[in-house]
Amino acid sequence: DLRHQIRGFRNAGKVDESALQEMEQAIDTYDAMIKTGNPALDIILTEKSMACRNRGIGFTCMAEGSGIFYLEPSDLYALFGNALDNAIEATEVLPDPDKKQISLTVRRIEDFYSVHLQNYTQHRLVMAGGLPQTSKENKLEHGFGARSMQLLVEKYGGEITFYQDGDVVNVYLLLPCRAPET
Repeated sequence: DLRHQIRGFRNAGKVDESALQEMEQAIDTYDAMIKTGNPALDIILTEKSMACRNRGIGFTCMAEGSGIFYLEPSDLYALFGNALDNAIEATEVLPDPDKKQISLTVRRIEDFYSVHLQNYTQHRLVMAGGLPQTSKENKLEHGFGARSMQLLVEKYGGEITFYQDGDVVNVYLLLPCRAPET
């Protein structure tokens, strides 16, 4: 509704263009905000949503995270941050704008949270030990993200799987709804 009003102001020529652009930026920021029921997850996903928007990448997110409060915020950030950074990096270089899309679903299924991240890529995943290997030249400085994700998921009693189907990469995580008993 606000975007419609801004277009009307722009067409009427009665409001300064810089003020209209500032209003549009505020609306874009609000549109990028994601509410999952978990404040730490909200921050991570909102940040990555805005990063996608700034890079011309579509980001579809359906996430319900209220049952994963037991994950430490730093672990949530590392887990989702690594996964989404990899997806953004793979997607932003694609020449076809229709493939510049990332999809994330986080949903509860009985006593677990199912996480599915999907993005297009132009490279074939090279797997070793169930983990994708870095395609970057400097292997000493890169390639730790997937292993870090695996360790974090295992720390909380979950599982992670990476799978490529044609030019689509899928990351599946299964996390319990409560902290594992120690």
